[in-house]
Amino acid sequence: MIKIDANLFRIVSRAISTEETRYYLRGVFVQPRAEGGVTLVATNGHVMLVAHDPNGEADESAILGLGDNLKHCKAPKGRGEKAGRTFIELATGEADADIWNKLGDSKDPVAKAYRVRIDGTFPDWRRVTPGDVSETGQAPALAGVYVKPMAETAIDLTAHYAHGAGSLRILPSTVNGTGSPALVRFAASENVFGVIMPIRAVCPAGLPAWL
Repeated sequence: MIKIDANLFRIVSRAISTEETRYYLRGVFVQPRAEGGVTLVATNGHVMLVAHDPNGEADESAILGLGDNLKHCKAPKGRGEKAGRTFIELATGEADADIWNKLGDSKDPVAKAYRVRIDGTFPDWRRVTPGDVSETGQAPALAGVYVKPMAETAIDLTAHYAHGAGSLRILPSTVNGTGSPALVRFAASENVFGVIMPIRAVCPAGLPAWL
């Protein structure tokens, strides 16, 4: 059985691929953790979002794609005890999933998603996860289109789990410097991080000469 936080699933889904040929990246990889909980991973090859669902349950790994049903995964606004909780439930071996909203005492799912399993092998996401990062090193050149989903994630996480302006930090790897992926940490959640792949581009360093 798989039972995971639907709101976290929705948040990491921001990084899934839209390419038809990379069908195995068109969903979120659900991976049980030996220490307990579940890891949720999505990537399009340029950015990656990873979340730890400490209350998640899974007796198998799976790639799940909800398509338009992602709109039902958003948790009601509120923090702490007032926060509503949505979750996705999928029986072992089953192709269809139920999406639940436990803000009240609902006895029925808010939606049913059909044929959510995606066949294929998800890549080893840990290979591109920066090991050691630097707080003072030079960050790699990053494409604005890939930084945007990270900024949206920071705002999204803050709206549901914290207060503030949706802060994030982009940290360069200490291995291969600007040629390695950058790590993104979010102030609103210790359980979510992002990775952005570098691009081959020359960006000015320091203030412009005309200043």
